[in-house]
Amino acid sequence: MKQVLAAVVAALPFVSMAQQECYAEIWQKSEVRPVAQRLDTSAPGAEAKLRASTAKPTPKEKEALAFLLDGVMVCQKIAHEARKDSMHPEAQAVMRSYEMDTNALITKLYASRISWGEFTEGREKAWAEFLEKAQIVNAKIQAHNAMLDAEIQRRQQLAAAQAEEQRKAALRADFERQQQAEAAQRQAEIDREAQAQRDVMNGLMLMQAARPQPRPNPLMTPSINCVSRPGAGSVFTTCN
Repeated sequence: MKQVLAAVVAALPFVSMAQQECYAEIWQKSEVRPVAQRLDTSAPGAEAKLRASTAKPTPKEKEALAFLLDGVMVCQKIAHEARKDSMHPEAQAVMRSYEMDTNALITKLYASRISWGEFTEGREKAWAEFLEKAQIVNAKIQAHNAMLDAEIQRRQQLAAAQAEEQRKAALRADFERQQQAEAAQRQAEIDREAQAQRDVMNGLMLMQAARPQPRPNPLMTPSINCVSRPGAGSVFTTCN
């Protein structure tokens, strides 16, 4: 247990510096001194002695309790503002539950509905319940954060894999474009060579067509000399 009620509350997790200073300022007030020893459990045997007390607060102690409760509630308001945007909602609920339990104990003590011993036991019980709930909430938050971290890591890995796939796809597309460009260039060269051959052939044909054709030689009738001679009752003709 902490030395005093203010120190107990100020030592809670997620308590801002402003709230700690608030509790310290309250505890230094002279108005709280009448109940200081009733709340101090640091001395050997003090806690057991306080739990065994059946005394109810005196009028002077009630004035101190009223002052203390007012101050504590001011400090709690400071804490609410400090942690509303920085603390998990479930953790805020646990903190608020502990604060309400503490305030209720001070109120009951002020109204003489409980003794100093019952107040001490109630404060110890409230603190133990707070620690148990805080551990449960803390475990849930850690599990939730671990799940978030795992999801973030999974998404990062997925994004990295997608980026790698996109990189590979871009490389494949570049390679295919390069292959297509090279094929188109080769085809263009083939087409140019074929066109050049056609141009050469066309040129040769034009040159051939432009050449003057030789005139054909006229046909000459051969000269035939024939000599006829009579002989043996016949006529012999010889031509050469």
